[in-house]
Amino acid sequence: MSWLVLLLILFLLLLPVCRAFWRSTCESAFTFSQFQAETVASKVSERCRTKVRGVTFRNRDGTLREDIIIRKCREDDMLGLVREPKNRYDKDAIQVLRLVWTAKKKVSSAEQLGYISRELAVDLAPEMDAGAIYFARITALTGTQELRGVNLQILKVET
Repeated sequence: MSWLVLLLILFLLLLPVCRAFWRSTCESAFTFSQFQAETVASKVSERCRTKVRGVTFRNRDGTLREDIIIRKCREDDMLGLVREPKNRYDKDAIQVLRLVWTAKKKVSSAEQLGYISRELAVDLAPEMDAGAIYFARITALTGTQELRGVNLQILKVET
């Protein structure tokens, strides 16, 4: 019976290490350097720099956006920008999403960090609706450990 207790203790000690390994191998973000390597045929240009808005709110599934930023976001991570034309507060709304990639370069899930400001969304939304592709790169994580903000570089992919 003592070997069973020892095995259980060992399992409990190794569980955080296994979770960290799983996250680092299966739930990795796409970095800017990886993005550049994947888009050699396309031209990427900087559109502007801004901050993510609405980071203190919860997502529809109940997750706190700040928790995602604190636990998972790093400088140089690439983020998706996705139009949300049916947003009841802003018809030009653009979501900022942390994309989770599989080893085969497929998006397995997306976690919302917030929105692009209304002032910037007014300019970008019509372009995105017409087919323009935009991404964002995290240039800095700001604030304290409990209250984080995200600075972005908005990038346009020229096809």
